[in-house]
Amino acid sequence: MTERPSAQREDLGKGVRRYWLTPRIVVIETDGDMSPAAIDVWAEATKQAVLNYPTEHKSIYLLQNLAHPNQRITPYARQKTETLYTSMVLTRPVYIAVVLQNSFVNQIVSMFVRLWDRSQPLVKQRIFISSDAAIHWLESTLTSKL
Repeated sequence: MTERPSAQREDLGKGVRRYWLTPRIVVIETDGDMSPAAIDVWAEATKQAVLNYPTEHKSIYLLQNLAHPNQRITPYARQKTETLYTSMVLTRPVYIAVVLQNSFVNQIVSMFVRLWDRSQPLVKQRIFISSDAAIHWLESTLTSKL
């Protein structure tokens, strides 16, 4: 990630892109490739977005756009997500808006999100079926405290 937030989209490979939507909100989006290699790229992009988020901000704001029709839960995706989330040592609040299709998978992912939220007190995550709603929530949290 660049030192200075940029709206330019970084193509990270395997259909994963990262860019700054606003000076405070970083977006990671995928093309729905569910291969282990693509999931690895997504996980690394997420990790780097959190680790390299500008230090002058007291909180981190991340939008995960996973709404592609091919996006689904695989055993590898679930395992990689769990490993990513439990291995990161957080030192400041992280707000994550996840955009998914309106589906049964969305409901399953919501269960995992609630479980992780309980184990990570500095993380506040919400699931959305609309990018606009996700952005609105993130913007509304810019002045919130966990």
